[in-house]
Amino acid sequence: MGLIALAIQLIIDFDVIKISKGKELIPAHKQYRRFLISLMVFYVADALWGVIYDNRIMLLARIITTIFFASVAMSVFLWTRYVIVYLDSKEIFGKLLSAFGWLFAIVETIVLIANEFYPLVFYFDENNEYVPCHMRYTMLNVQVALFFTSAVYSLFESFRADEIKRHRFLTIGISGLAFTVLITEQTKYPLLPLYSVGCIISVCIIHRFVVEEEKNDYSRELEILVEKEKKQLDELTNTKVLVHTDALTGVKSKFSYMETEAHYDDLIKSDESPEFAILCFDLNDLKKINDRYGHDRGDELIKAACKIICKHFAHSPVYRTGGDEFSAVLQGQDYDNRILILNAFNLEIEENMKNKLPVIAAGMQEFDPSSDYRFGDVYRKADKNMYIRKEELKEKAREILKETT
Repeated sequence: MGLIALAIQLIIDFDVIKISKGKELIPAHKQYRRFLISLMVFYVADALWGVIYDNRIMLLARIITTIFFASVAMSVFLWTRYVIVYLDSKEIFGKLLSAFGWLFAIVETIVLIANEFYPLVFYFDENNEYVPCHMRYTMLNVQVALFFTSAVYSLFESFRADEIKRHRFLTIGISGLAFTVLITEQTKYPLLPLYSVGCIISVCIIHRFVVEEEKNDYSRELEILVEKEKKQLDELTNTKVLVHTDALTGVKSKFSYMETEAHYDDLIKSDESPEFAILCFDLNDLKKINDRYGHDRGDELIKAACKIICKHFAHSPVYRTGGDEFSAVLQGQDYDNRILILNAFNLEIEENMKNKLPVIAAGMQEFDPSSDYRFGDVYRKADKNMYIRKEELKEKAREILKETT
């Protein structure tokens, strides 16, 4: 039965157990994968125990018995972890269940280690007969309690969840009850493989009504996203203005910036690059505005910051490269006067700090053909200088706050 259970689990949950390179799992799926692995260890131990014991290979029998109890305990602990993470409940009951799960895992580990020196869980008598101890039954009762509690917790949460989650929470709760019933029967009939039966029944239920439905939901969401991206790509392809213009601010877009970067890279490779400098800008406190007043207010702040940048760097292309990030490529007149223009810009920003107007950190870097081999080399230095300026502005803000208080 252990080998059959192992084979079934490998067949139905192979894609869950196996982690492909670059595959990221959400926390609940990570916990479920660990639970499945602990079950696989248990199935192997369950399958080997009888063979080793019947052949009286006593050292291996002792080792495999310890692994058997450890894998059962670990599967119970990881099941409670999976339930808690999947339900994503922040209430005190979930925290208590988590604490008891950890306590059980720690105590079981200590008891199994101590069993090597004094029989608490099991021992083999002088006739090499297996003899269970009281602690075995105590731990089984605790495992039953944890399965039952997690099942009741899942069923309770299902009544407060939306329709999709309710269905899945009920499935997890029913699976927990199946564990509870069959592990209880295992205590009455220790030579029957009832725990293996309970495990594989519960895993099959979860696979059918939770894992498979989550896959279907993911596929549907992916189809919607693909269709949405395709539609957006068609619109951008048919409308050149939308591609090169940021919809919110009217300055050049990230796509236009990437074209500019490629153009300058080609010039640098051919040793024809003109003199230029890159300015990186970052708007301060946008997240606070979004959180406190909403994204509409945040968009207004972004547009106001963009106007300040364009006012000072009127003869250079300005790009919006991120949510609150802008860049400018200085050429010609702006490049010749770059220090004066940047100083004027910084003076206005420092005045803005006093008047609660947009605060923008700016960092500049000129192209140096002796050390810069790509456009990105210049950008990274400008970005670093911007972060230095950002720290200066934070320090000035603290000084202003001290003066006002």
